[in-house]
Amino acid sequence: MGNIAILAGGDSALLPRDHDVYVGVDSGCLNLLEQGLPLDMAVGDFDSVSETDLNNIKAQAKQVVQSVPEKNDTDLELALKAAFEAYPNAAVTVYGAFGGRLDHFLSNIFLPTDPDLAPYMQQIQLVDGQNRLPRDPARSCYVLRGFHACWRGSLRNHRCQIPLTSRELFSEGHVWLQ
Repeated sequence: MGNIAILAGGDSALLPRDHDVYVGVDSGCLNLLEQGLPLDMAVGDFDSVSETDLNNIKAQAKQVVQSVPEKNDTDLELALKAAFEAYPNAAVTVYGAFGGRLDHFLSNIFLPTDPDLAPYMQQIQLVDGQNRLPRDPARSCYVLRGFHACWRGSLRNHRCQIPLTSRELFSEGHVWLQ
C-alpha cells in the first residue's frame, strides 16, 4: 500500500480514484462515502458530523480512530500519524487541507514542525486547486537551513520557502513579483 489519499474536510474536487488507501478526516469521511470511494480509515474527533453521520461512518469504515475533542493534535495530524503507523513507507497526498478554518490552514502549512511528522515530510504533499506543497525534496517549499537554489518556472509556477529553523537561509534564483 504505497499510495494514500487523505481527505480533510475541505474541497474534494481534485480527489482521484487511483489511490491504494483512502483515509477520511472527520467530515472528509462523508465526502469519500458520497463519492463512492472506500473508507479504509476514518480519523478524528468527529465534532463536525451528526450522530447519524458518525454511525454511518463507523458502519462503513474498515478502521476507525476516534479521539476526544480536547487534544494537542489536529484531526489531520492524527490521520497522518495513523497512516504512517500503518504504512510507514507510503506516499501520502492530502486533499482538502487549505479551505475552512484559518487555524487548521496554518497548522497544515506547518506540519513539519510536528516532531512526529517531520521525518515523513518527503512522503507528504498537500494539494488543492491553486496550491501544491510537493513531497519532492527538490521542489519542496520546506527548508531547514543553508543555501537553496530555486527552480525556475512560468509565472504560474510560484515557489515559496518556509524556513523551519531560526538559522540563516540563503536563496538564489528568486524572481520577486510585485
